[in-house]
Amino acid sequence: PHDWSRIGWPARQGLVLSRLQRGEESEDRRSRYYEQALAGAEAEEEVHDEELFGPAEGLHATYRTLREQVLEASWRAGRELSEPRLDTAIDVNRAIARYLELLKLAALAQRPGDEPTAEAIEAVNGLLRQVATPEQQAELDASSLDSYLLDSEHERGRRLELIAAREEPSLEAFLPRRGDGRLSLSASDLSLYLTCPLKYKFARVFGIPQEPTINQRFGILIHNVLERFHKEPPESDGDGLRQLTSLFETGWRRTGFGSTDDELQFRDRARDALRLYWERERVAEGVPVWLERKFDFKVGDHHVRGRVDRVDRRPDGDYELIDYKTGERKTEAELENDLQLALYRLAAREAWEIEASTGSYYYVLDADKVPAPTKPDDAERVERTVLEVGEGILGQDFEPRPSPTVCGWCDYRLICPAAES
Repeated sequence: PHDWSRIGWPARQGLVLSRLQRGEESEDRRSRYYEQALAGAEAEEEVHDEELFGPAEGLHATYRTLREQVLEASWRAGRELSEPRLDTAIDVNRAIARYLELLKLAALAQRPGDEPTAEAIEAVNGLLRQVATPEQQAELDASSLDSYLLDSEHERGRRLELIAAREEPSLEAFLPRRGDGRLSLSASDLSLYLTCPLKYKFARVFGIPQEPTINQRFGILIHNVLERFHKEPPESDGDGLRQLTSLFETGWRRTGFGSTDDELQFRDRARDALRLYWERERVAEGVPVWLERKFDFKVGDHHVRGRVDRVDRRPDGDYELIDYKTGERKTEAELENDLQLALYRLAAREAWEIEASTGSYYYVLDADKVPAPTKPDDAERVERTVLEVGEGILGQDFEPRPSPTVCGWCDYRLICPAAES
């Protein structure tokens, strides 16, 4: 039995209990544990609609709501088509107009992040005018969707102002600073914050641990194997593959991998990949000169830290920065705006005082090395990103950025108030 009277003891200022509320068509059954905890806390239940961060405020939630309306409208129009009446065309045009609005929401949800909502709406409306009939356009003109979206944008800005002004305990003491008081950031920190500031808060400020996935454990194993292999290179070509395989098998046992179907598939892929890796390394022009080399330099008032998996010296004296990847391979086009290797090239210049004109991702499981495109303004882009992220963290701007792709795989979705359903 649980002593529910002690439930609020660890709390300093307050305690929040929450539960899911069933939909209108389902029975709203409360857990007996919730009832007992509520009684133990000597509290009364307050029902809150989603408001501050809830998905009801986002384009995705509006999309889902309208999608249901489109299904209902299409069903109604289909019924009218089976029994034609004088107003059948009206229902059909109305259903088509609702579908076009659904397309509009999908386009707005996937637009570039820096495009203002009003401009994006006008651009999409211009495209829809080219395909809608006059009757369907009349339905679109009569719709309140555009006004609703613009009002929601304004309300979100207002909420941000209220959030900035509200009184709550500061997280200043928990921000990741160095001894000199400067913020400390890595390439993964930047990527994490840009993906979702609230996820950064959970992971880096609150330090909520994450359970390593099999993919992450496998990636760490491959990194360790390749590092040890290049630190103690084989004495002859005939020993290369045997040494790689031995390091992998030893690491596999020590890392605690078992014999599930997923694990055995990883094992088979790794064996094939390491064989191809060695075949490629035997004829490679570059020579590894540093492995897991650390860097630390300053951008503005912030420290930027990290480490590069491998640095090769090429025959022409230039350096190539290599980052091992065990995930899905990306093409050069997909790496057009890559931040990580651009940051590494800047780090090589600032921290090591060398010029590395090339940065590549080595996709080990695909036995393919893909260079990331370089641009003249890469250094400026990295510095600008570091300053923008640093400003957001110091300003404690941890607003979530919900999206189906990010929220669906997030480790913190169960505790996040903005998680997409």
